[in-house]
Amino acid sequence: MYNKVAAYQSFMIEGKTLTRRQISTLCLYKENEAGTASWEKEIFSFIRDFLSASKTIRVTTSGSTGPPKTLRIKKENMIYSARMTGHYLELKAGDKTLLCLPVRYIAGKMMIVRALVLGLDLYYVQPSVHPAINRAYDFSAMTPMQAAHILEDGDKDSLSLIRKLILGGGPIPFSLEKKLISLPNEIHHTYGMTETLSHIAMRRINGPERSEWFTPLSGISLSQGRKHNLIIHAPGITGKKDLVTHDIVEFADEDYRRFRIIGRKDHVINSGGIKISPEEMERKFESSI
Repeated sequence: MYNKVAAYQSFMIEGKTLTRRQISTLCLYKENEAGTASWEKEIFSFIRDFLSASKTIRVTTSGSTGPPKTLRIKKENMIYSARMTGHYLELKAGDKTLLCLPVRYIAGKMMIVRALVLGLDLYYVQPSVHPAINRAYDFSAMTPMQAAHILEDGDKDSLSLIRKLILGGGPIPFSLEKKLISLPNEIHHTYGMTETLSHIAMRRINGPERSEWFTPLSGISLSQGRKHNLIIHAPGITGKKDLVTHDIVEFADEDYRRFRIIGRKDHVINSGGIKISPEEMERKFESSI
């Protein structure tokens, strides 16, 4: 369903439709133009790389859960992931999408892949803790830190200009989620990692569908290891091999669908035979301290 390769005969960038030849010319120009900022060169270098004949893309992990490592990712798996997200969020061709994440990591790369695969109109700004939001967009992805800085700077209205916003790359602090609940747009918290090509599950932060439980996207099945760690089965993304994570999870039901993250297996404290998750303790005290 999702791994059908698109023709990529035309693209939309900041309101302009470009042919494949035109986008290739633009990429080469941007990469070699002396006045192009390094962050912008990364965008067009990745587009050219993704449209090349190679079947894989080189990706570097963020290093948040261990030393950074380089992976070779199949483009067909990236396409599958893009279509999976598009289906879940009901994105459609022509929707305006904002790229404000660094393209050196998977989250930024996947924003471009979604635009190419789903026919979205791609706009981009310099990645920063407070990215510029100067118009209305249909879709964007940010880190919780970016959203927090925007709200702390009193820029609540600009964040509301993004009709569908996904936040990922880490947990969302209680104080931030409390602020996000009141926003009128559709905001989701995502769960995933570089190996899952950004995310494999989401939970709604605000609105009538708000939930503390993540729901896996279509085509994803989950199970639990002996130490209650999450095991992901995502053949369209990771192939036949299950991805065994170090994230300790609690499931809301017996069919292993909705889940929430308790903490990391590496962080568990064994105190007198009682296993304590520091992340869970932090969440319990966060609203009081």
